[in-house]
Formats: sequence, structure tokens, C-alpha cells
Amino acid sequence: MGIAAFLSTKLETITGIETRYCVLGHTQRGGSPIPFDRVLGVRCGAKAIDLIEEGKFGETVALHRTDMVSMPIEEAVRTLHLVDSKSQLIEAAREIGISFGDAADAGNI
Repeated sequence: MGIAAFLSTKLETITGIETRYCVLGHTQRGGSPIPFDRVLGVRCGAKAIDLIEEGKFGETVALHRTDMVSMPIEEAVRTLHLVDSKSQLIEAAREIGISFGDAADAGNI
């Protein structure tokens, strides 16, 4: 059991509130984390602990530029943030075979 699963279980036991965790590397890249991911995971966890100590529940943690920030979960999910399917990053990903499961990938699936 990883530390996230362990802490999630402990928090749920202590608080009686359903607690979930995610594996940062899976969320970011779908694979094993690189050093940046590991440091980001520590920074996210530290910011989350700060929020708990401040009594700020119902907030989410995010990396904004180079800073860890928080915002109400409702605000974070209120607006749909779309990625430009014609951006260089998406086009480069498609060129190396990454599928996004959309109509542009129909011939590749």
C-alpha cells in the first residue's frame, strides 16, 4: 500500500468522511512518475496539509505557474477548460501515436 492509500484510509477512519486519493503519475502521464512528479506530489500534499490546518475544507490544490494555490472545488469545476485540438502539443502527440479517443483518432483506433 502506498503512502497516499495509507493516509487516505487513516483520514477516513479518523474523520468518518469518505476520503479518496490518486496516484499522481497516473493522473499526469499515465505511467511511472518522474522526479518533477514526485516533487509536485510532495508540494501538493504540503499545501493540502496547510489547508487542513487553516480549516479550509472543500478546496482543491493546484500548481499555478510556479506556486501552489488553492481554490474552492466548485470554482475549479464550474468552467469546462478545453484544449485546442489543433495546438502544436496535441498535433505532436498524435504524430507519435497518442490517441485522445476523439473523431480525429477514428482511423487509428
